[in-house]
Formats: sequence, C-alpha cells, structure tokens
Amino acid sequence: MRLPTVRNEAAVVLLGDFNPAIARPGWLALNELFTKEEAESAEIQVIHPELSSFVISWADFTVQKKRFQISIGSDPLIRVSDLAAKIFGTFLSHTPISALGINRLVSFQVASIEQRDAIGHELAPPDAWGDWASSISARSPDNASPRGGLVSLTMQAGRDDGFGGHTQARVRPDASLNVGTGIEIHVNDHYELGDGSEEETASSSLSDLPVLLG
Repeated sequence: MRLPTVRNEAAVVLLGDFNPAIARPGWLALNELFTKEEAESAEIQVIHPELSSFVISWADFTVQKKRFQISIGSDPLIRVSDLAAKIFGTFLSHTPISALGINRLVSFQVASIEQRDAIGHELAPPDAWGDWASSISARSPDNASPRGGLVSLTMQAGRDDGFGGHTQARVRPDASLNVGTGIEIHVNDHYELGDGSEEETASSSLSDLPVLLG
C-alpha cells in the first residue's frame, strides 16, 4: 500500500570553510545559476559575514562559516544536488570540504491513528518491553491521556562504499499534522571526506560522488 505524501524535502549540507558574505542572490545570478529576476525577488532573512540566509526561487540557502546548506521542498528534488555540484564543482572548487550530507525528509498521511499505531508496532513491537507492553499499548476511552507507542526510532548503518561516515534513518509521528495520523521519516546520508589530516577541496570531494551530486 502506497501512503499519500504530505511533505517531500531534500537538502545538501557541506562542512568546511565558507564565506557567508559572498553567498547572496546577486552572486548566484552573476554566475548564471539563477536569473536576474529570481535574484531580485529573493526573500532575504540576513546577509552578514557570519551568516547568510535567503530563499531564491525554489532553493533555500543557509550559509555559515563552517556549514553550507541548500534545501528544496518541491520536485524535482535532484535540482538541489545539481546546484550544489555546480556551485562547488565550478565556481568554488578550491573550497575546503570535510564532510557532506544528503538529507531527505518525507511525511506520510495514514488513514487513522490506529493504522499509524500498527506501523509503529511493526517497527517497535510492544511485546519486546515485557511487563511494560500493556502500558505501551493501552488507550484511554476518551483519548485524554497521552498515547503509548513509538515516539522516535533511529537506525544507523555503516558505509560500505569506501567513504567514512554512516547513514541514519529516523521514524517518528509527524507533530506538524494536528490530526495525529502523520508519519515522518528523515534520512541522513553522511560522508566523511579526506583522511582526517587535511580537508579535501570541493572539486575532489564532489567528483568522488557522481551518483549523489552529479
């Protein structure tokens, strides 16, 4: 059964050394990554030597001295990885990069709270908690008491592709859906780059990840 998607978001996060002051809509338009019209209509939160934060067209930028993030909340999501590869592979290719993250967040809407609970029981069976199982599964007649069940589950897998890092997947109810029938899944695909003695440049880092960022 395929569940209806409520949210579908992606982000590319780079850790390294960045200059927030140059990360601004005008610079992106100057390098033809966005149009002049898109840059002029950008929603700017702050442009500062310590932090730049703005939304331009479909992309949300947050840039700090040690962290560069581009987020997207509409299809096609591949645009965010293409944009990151273009920025750092072509225009900022000598930027030192120590780590890369590919983040995905998806929220699903199920038909009822009971269906959401059933999915939670599949992932985290109450019986595994012994005498506490009955309290986890109990439901008050008027739903006035907090419901038992899965609150948050995080699983982690190591990398088997030659890179350092890990992949984490977290499942929890989506609190943004007031009806209580949402399930949120967040996946963080984290890559440690270089050998730890020195940071690699963006050009070498991104060229190592053609499937994810090409």
